[in-house]
Order: sequence, then structure tokens, then C-alpha cells
Amino acid sequence: MYLKKYKIAELLRYDTEILIIGSGIAGLTAAVAAAEKKRQITLISKTKLNSGSTPHAQGGIAVVYPDNPDDSFDKHITDTLNAGADLCNKSAVEILVKEGSERIIDLINWGIEFDKINETKKLHFTKEAAHNANRILHCSGDATGREIEFGLIKKMRQYENIFVKEHIFAIDLVAIDQKCVGCICYDDNTGQYIFIHSQKTILAGGGIGQLYRETTNPEEITGDTIAMAYRCGATLVDLEFIQFHPTTFYYAGAPRFLISESVRGEGGYLINKNKERFMFKYHSAGELAARDIVSRAISQEMINTDSANVYLDLTHLSEKLIETRFPNIMNNCLHYGIDIRKDYIPVRPAEHYFMGGIKTNLFCETDIEDLLACGECACVGTHGANRLASNSLLEGLVFGYRAGLQAVETFNWSTVNLYNLDFAKTPLKKIAVYNIDDAKNSIKSLMWRKVGIFRNDAQLNEALITICKWKEFLLNNEFNEISGYELQNQIILAELIVRAALLRDESRGAHYRTDFPQLRKDYNFKHFEFNIKNENNR
Repeated sequence: MYLKKYKIAELLRYDTEILIIGSGIAGLTAAVAAAEKKRQITLISKTKLNSGSTPHAQGGIAVVYPDNPDDSFDKHITDTLNAGADLCNKSAVEILVKEGSERIIDLINWGIEFDKINETKKLHFTKEAAHNANRILHCSGDATGREIEFGLIKKMRQYENIFVKEHIFAIDLVAIDQKCVGCICYDDNTGQYIFIHSQKTILAGGGIGQLYRETTNPEEITGDTIAMAYRCGATLVDLEFIQFHPTTFYYAGAPRFLISESVRGEGGYLINKNKERFMFKYHSAGELAARDIVSRAISQEMINTDSANVYLDLTHLSEKLIETRFPNIMNNCLHYGIDIRKDYIPVRPAEHYFMGGIKTNLFCETDIEDLLACGECACVGTHGANRLASNSLLEGLVFGYRAGLQAVETFNWSTVNLYNLDFAKTPLKKIAVYNIDDAKNSIKSLMWRKVGIFRNDAQLNEALITICKWKEFLLNNEFNEISGYELQNQIILAELIVRAALLRDESRGAHYRTDFPQLRKDYNFKHFEFNIKNENNR
């Protein structure tokens, strides 16, 4: 299924050996890994190179490291499996944890500086919710993702065989007989449609945050690579598992931004509008309970107290700790007149991370030949039903590296006569007047209200009926701008997420059904998959 009609011969063509779509930690690491093996890589970014979710990651990166005698591989594996609620792929988790320390050593060797204990100059490890050891490394206090992103870009720039193209929007993957041969893109720099012909294609385009009204994700995260993989014939899995971060800044007129998990890890309290700590009513671990538990607890407390938010209280912590550990959070809040050293931070949950995505094996390969995926857009099984805090950067690093190596190690030259290919869907109608932004906002509002932290059969079915009506219109009309293609991707994924949420008639991890509040033992290790070939035959 293609979003537009294409004749390859009419498009500007660019040839590369390995095409990487996405410039976050997974895509950048894949590029470096492949470049070391002397292959020609083209990396495209939807906007500027240092955009996406990675620079917004504050808390840190979880890792078992030789300098940390209180931790072990087994402990980290156990914590990850427990968070995943019997849906993790144990082999993937073992790879994540055991190869993670090697990849962190790479980052350090490439010049990325993690925070250290002043007196000893040893790496400083902190703790976050659901971790049973201090294993979180961080950079510049609360700027871990940003520093890793900049360090990886600097490393990537050292390779003459990596070609970077910014402001290139990937629209449709091109597949012939279940074999990916490249991607149709829109070059926002020139206003031209181009075909990038590749021997291997790696998808690393991030999650689905902009499907929801409340999200920590930047505006460019619209699920494009996941939707295009589905339309190409790749299998998607675990789509019902969407992580809602418990604490995002909530202030009238201000953009939502993440208040890191590590704030609670360092001793921050959650209080309601009556200044009462409430988390121990919901879980014995209090503020350090898993994210899904804390998000539901905050949502319930907001209902109980008829309030739009709760608060994070750091006022009992030392000012030095706050200034050193959370300088960016402090400065962002100060911009809105809130001094977190003496004022409470207004917070509420928001969509944060997508545990589902494009199904891959342990080597990041999809079920489409020569198409790989890694990072948040992929689902290799490391997170199961609920991602353990600070495992996201680690997954992008470990499986991004694996994707780059696998693309090289399985590389085979193949020639396909592309010039006579005509990729077309049913003739499209031209929309005379259509407010794309309004349509996007409608989807986001619907998903937040009906497919959010609390779900039930009635609301999910209401959402599905509405989405299917919108989908029928949106996929049978032609758009000629990036925002229109994003909208089409969003409506496709919205429908699939709702269908997955309806199928899982239990509560597990981040997926909570008020009409089925219990976990079903017969659903242990049960995954729901979606493939357009099967969907079209329903």
C-alpha cells in the first residue's frame, strides 16, 4: 500500500548501499557500526540532525558496569523481565544487558563524558523506579540524551563514507516480492520527490508520541517508519503497550516537558493538591513503584481530588543536589516562575514511549528481506508490557549497533530493473480544502480520552468506529505535504493500536483495562501481531 502514485523513472534517483532512516541514538549508532566496516551509508533525518526524542532523554542510561560492584547482569535482567510482566523476550533482554556495558565503553572511548563522583572521579550511578541497584549513568546532570546525541554526531562526522541528508521525509518503502529496495522520500529542501535506492534499509524513526494530546515527544514523532513498514508488509506487534510517563510539567500555556524519573529516584515526593503524599496508598514502593503504577495512581488521585495535576516536592532536598543533578529541569521551570528549590512542580502523566512496533529478530531483521529496524520504532522484545526506566537509550545503543553490523554482514549486491516500476494505489481524489492540523488534534484528543491510561471495551469501540470513519476518508484522498502524510500514518496506527487494545482483554504492564483489571495467566508470553497482508484478507 502506497500513499501516492509513483513512477520510479520520473523521480530523481539516489543510490546508496545502506539507507538509515532516523537520526536518534539507534540510527546514529547503526551508521557508525556500518561505517566501520567500510560500507557506504546514507542517513536521512526528517528535520535537523539533532532532532527527535533522544536529546530529550533526561534521566540517564541503565547499565551494568565493571566499576559498580553492587550490580550484576542477573540483577538487571531480572528487573527488566519483572517490569515486562511476562512478555519480554529473555534472549533479547540478555543481549541488551550484557552488550550494554560494551557499548557504554564505546561511548566513553568516543569522548562522551558521564558524570562522576567528585572525590573519586569514579562514575556516578543513581537509581530509578523498579531498579534494585544504582545503575543509571547520566551526563551534565539531566542532559544525558542530548550529550549522547551530540557525541554520536561528532563520532559519525569522522567517517567519509557516511552521507547525511537533513529535512528528508520518508514516505513509502519500495518492496518487490517481499524485498525492500529503497524508499520514496520528499526532499523538503528542494520540494522534490526522490527515490533512494538501497541494498539494505534500516528504520530508526522513533515512536508514536504525537498520536496523543499529552506527550513528552517532540512534534516530529508521528510513527512514520512504523506505519510505512506496515504498509510495506512488515509485521507489527505489541501495539497496545504504550508507556505513559507519570510526571510531565503541567502549566497553563506552557509546553509539556519531561520531569525525569530520576527526580523521584533522588528522593522527590509526589503530593496532591492538599499537600499529602499519596503513593504509599497505591504501592508499597511509594514513589519508586513502576511507571505504569505511578501513572495510574496520579490519574486516580487527580480524580479523587478533582484536580488537573499533582505536584512533585523537592523542597526537602539540598539545593546543591538539585542544582547539580537537575540543572535543565530547574532552568525550564524557572522560565515559568517556578523555583523547584522552594516551589512544588505541577505534573501529570503523558504518553512517553512505545513498547510495540515493527517485529524484528535478535539481529534487527524484519520479515521483509533487506529491511531492518531498531530503537523505539522496533519491537525485539526487550520491554515486554512495560519498559524499565532508562532502558530506552540502552536499547537504541545496543540494537542500533547490531542493526548496523547485521546490514553489513548480510550485505549482497542485487540488481533490480526499477525504471519501469509503477507503484500506485487506487486513483486518489484531490482534497480541495482540508484542515490537517484540526484533524491531527482530533485524533490526539480521541486517543487521549478513549485509549489512554484507563481503557475499557465501550470507549475502545467508540474510538474504533470514529477512527475507521476518518480512515476511510483520509486514505482515499491525496495529500501533497508532509503534514498530510503524517496524518495518514497517524490514522493507520491509531486504528491498529485500538484493535490491539481490544484484543488484550486483561490488564498487564502499561495496558490497563478497567473492565478486565486482572492479569490472565493464559496470556503469559502471548503477543498480538498485525500484518497488512492478513488484514486485507479479513
